Amino acid sequence: IGEAFKQLAAEEEIVHISEFNKLLNTVMGDFSVPFVYERIGERYKHIFVDEFQDTSILQWQNLLPLVDNGLSSGDMSMVVGDGKQSIYRFRSGEVEQITHLPEIYAMPHDDREPAFMQYQQKLKDTFLLQNLGVNYRSFAQVVDFNNAFFEFAYHELCEELRKVYVSEKAGTSDGVSIFQKHDKVEEGLVQVELYDAEKQPNYCCERVEAIVRELVDSHGYRYDDIVVLTRKSDLGSVIANCLNDKGISVISQVSILLKSSDKVQLLVNTLRYLLHEDNEVYVANMLYYWNMLQHPDSDGDVSHWFDEAKAIAKGMVSVETVMGIGKPGQLKEALSKSTCIYDLCAALMRIYRIDTIRDAFLNYFMEEVLNAQSGIKEGIEDLLKYWDTKEDELSVMSASGNAVKIMTIHKSKGLEFPVVIYADAIIDLDEKLNPSKPAEEWLRPKEDLDFDVIPNLDKVLFRLDKKAESMGGKAKERYKKEQDSNRLDNLNLLYVAFTRAVQRLYVIAKQGKAGKNSLLGFLQDKSDHQVAGSGALVYRFGDPNFRNPKEKMEEEASPVLTDSTSIEWFQRISVD
Repeated sequence: IGEAFKQLAAEEEIVHISEFNKLLNTVMGDFSVPFVYERIGERYKHIFVDEFQDTSILQWQNLLPLVDNGLSSGDMSMVVGDGKQSIYRFRSGEVEQITHLPEIYAMPHDDREPAFMQYQQKLKDTFLLQNLGVNYRSFAQVVDFNNAFFEFAYHELCEELRKVYVSEKAGTSDGVSIFQKHDKVEEGLVQVELYDAEKQPNYCCERVEAIVRELVDSHGYRYDDIVVLTRKSDLGSVIANCLNDKGISVISQVSILLKSSDKVQLLVNTLRYLLHEDNEVYVANMLYYWNMLQHPDSDGDVSHWFDEAKAIAKGMVSVETVMGIGKPGQLKEALSKSTCIYDLCAALMRIYRIDTIRDAFLNYFMEEVLNAQSGIKEGIEDLLKYWDTKEDELSVMSASGNAVKIMTIHKSKGLEFPVVIYADAIIDLDEKLNPSKPAEEWLRPKEDLDFDVIPNLDKVLFRLDKKAESMGGKAKERYKKEQDSNRLDNLNLLYVAFTRAVQRLYVIAKQGKAGKNSLLGFLQDKSDHQVAGSGALVYRFGDPNFRNPKEKMEEEASPVLTDSTSIEWFQRISVD
């Protein structure tokens, strides 16, 4: 595959973006700085690098000749970053680069080394560190809680990585610190809820809904003041669906797939049934999704409908009779009367008594139906082919409006929100984002792992899992380093999530084991902050009864539709 890709790139005369930094790094090693500046016209004298903690080694090494040239001319360059917010290691971000400054992390040991030693000396000669110790974003309780929690939690890191949170810089009067002063005088609120996942499997979604309603109904907040943060996008989709089902408007940067809607699936499988009436699978799926709409709390086992599906497929009983939706044959009658697929879907929604007024999924699905029925290809089979091709992409995506925002922590970086609800928060710093997929790294068998040389194989893709501990000293060291880095990743995700809040921070997490729960360990001696909760351990810092200081007056309500059920328009039109 690699050879085929190289050949295609050569034929098209293109360079993939993933290869650009490697190529530029090679060029920097082969030519002097004057050559580079001859090409760019010596236009850039000051280099500013933002989010430096997420910069890769190659990116920084590519910039160093430009930085050195500017510094040698007396022109200032600046890097800005916070190692505590380094959450892009999976994109080659190296937090050690910011902790090692002014030294160059991962110094190249090849023909470039003399030049990079010169760059490093220039950095040391001109280095000045300034720590920004005042928090201008968050209310007092949010700042104080974060100061105390991360002062407690960072000790779980290895000694080298603790420098990301606390360290002194030799030759400077400043250093890296967790502690921040708060600029705002308002008190604010932090509330942590630890629940028993086995006894309360639906606690997270239920509490998110309850908190949102309480804030809007009693404390002067609007939906668009609130964000729900998740670590994984699939949980964001679950929460979005739950809130949507409860009539709470949602804006999500996490894709809410149309296929996750039971109503959409009912329509799609009905279309399949109308094409293949004797297909037991399609019939069973119809019955399953119809039942889920009528009984949302059912166990969701489609096998319960196999007997009825067989009877319907054999023509022994009508599907309408089993579903209890009216006279036999009306689904086929809707097909025969419809002038297009859009009309057919609208007729099916009338039969199923589905109203689209509060259902964004159905509205977007009908928009896709309208877009798909173009030209001469506008039959059911064509729509289903389109659906099968696009179902993993088609989603409800909004961009504005008074709605609760739902996004991953990575998407929230750099943003702030009056209210943050962190759902299913990390409690164990050893937790893996994807437990079934261990970390992997391309390593040289002999040099990196002390394995026997493998003929014709320069590097191997080595799995950094528990088995590595028994594969020799170097393999064990690699595994230990991955464990340490994973801990830092998780603590940094907590830091980014907790510091997005301006006024209120709600943290919902599983209780877990005391020895594995960073939150529970921190809260063990905070019994004076514990309050009564519905089966969960609830800790509260601050008074929850304050109203939104920036409360907006409600605009005069405009008349809204209360029923959007369509009618059979073609029966109401006559042509003279």
